[in-house]
Amino acid sequence: MTTVAELEEVLSVYTQRAAARLRGQGSLTRMMRCFAATSPFATEAGHTNHVVSIAFPEPTDDATTLYRAAIAALGPQLEPGKRYVRAGVTLMELTPRAEHASLDVFGEVAAAPPAYGDVLDRIAGKFGDESLGLGVAGLRHRRGWAMKRDMVSPRATTHWDELATVTAR
Repeated sequence: MTTVAELEEVLSVYTQRAAARLRGQGSLTRMMRCFAATSPFATEAGHTNHVVSIAFPEPTDDATTLYRAAIAALGPQLEPGKRYVRAGVTLMELTPRAEHASLDVFGEVAAAPPAYGDVLDRIAGKFGDESLGLGVAGLRHRRGWAMKRDMVSPRATTHWDELATVTAR
């Protein structure tokens, strides 16, 4: 990845996946770490490793909140033209949604944010994971930065449908 737009696409895809996993397990996050790094083995100009941590005022599982925070925090540090070889997000301080309740201290009940995440989840369930996305993510099936999965090994320890089958003769 050499353009800021490609890195924003990566962050968009990863924050959406992370938010979907949070919603799937009924959790919220209070903190997120975003990173982008060039190769330490590159012969070009020095290695750069950008890492930012973002704390949210309220725990969230909203993809738009995570995406906007990642772009606002990491975006200004990204340098166009550098060859970034890895980027990603890590969610921290996870709490169960059922245990989180807002305290109404001032007698004003804040309006609930729109449930974009639920809408994205329903569309993904009906039309596929990459049928719709936030920002520049989604709507493209083969990305230049995506990991190659052509020769991936079977996941026999985590997926029953990929267990090895042995037959006796």
